[in-house]
Amino acid sequence: EDAASRPFADGLVTCLDNVGLAILGADCLPVLFADLATGVIGACHAGWRGATGGIIENTVDAMCNIGAKLSNIAMVIGPGIHQKSYQVSTDMVTDILNNKPDAAACFMPDPSAKVSAEGASHYLFDLPLFAEMAGTRAGVNHIYCMPLDSYTDAELFYSHRRATHQNETDSGRLISVIMKQEK
Repeated sequence: EDAASRPFADGLVTCLDNVGLAILGADCLPVLFADLATGVIGACHAGWRGATGGIIENTVDAMCNIGAKLSNIAMVIGPGIHQKSYQVSTDMVTDILNNKPDAAACFMPDPSAKVSAEGASHYLFDLPLFAEMAGTRAGVNHIYCMPLDSYTDAELFYSHRRATHQNETDSGRLISVIMKQEK
C-alpha cells in the first residue's frame, strides 16, 4: 500500500493479522492496547491535548466496536515525560481541569516556581497518571505503566522538551509498535 494513503490519526485499532500499529512521539505517551482473547489491538498517541480530548477512551471504544471485550483489554503506557520533568502553567492546569475535573491528583505545585497569594505560578503534571485515569475511566482493568522518563534518560530516549531546553534543532522521535501475528 502507498504510504500516502495510510491514515494519519492519534489512534488506530485493528483485528487484522500482520498489521502493525505504530505511534511516534518524543515526550507524549505511546499507549498500546490488546485483547488477546479476541485478537483486537489498538494504539494511540497521548499528549496532554489528546489525553484530555479522550483519545484513550475513544481508542478503547473503537476496539470494543470491532469485537474486543472490555474486561479483556490490557493497556500499556510506554516511555514518555514524567511529572518531575513536566512543568506546566496555571492556564494549562485550568484547561485540563475544566475538561477532566477528576484530574486534580495529576498536579502538584512546582517547588522551584514562585508562589504568590494566588498560589503557585507553575505546576508539575503527571501525564502517565492522567493516562492511567483515562484508562480506568474507559473501563480498562489491566493497566501497566513503564516507569521511564523520556526527558531525564537522554541515553535511551528522545525528548522534545529536553531538546528545546538545550536549544537543539530537532529532538528525534521514538516509535512504539504493536502487531497481531497470524497464528
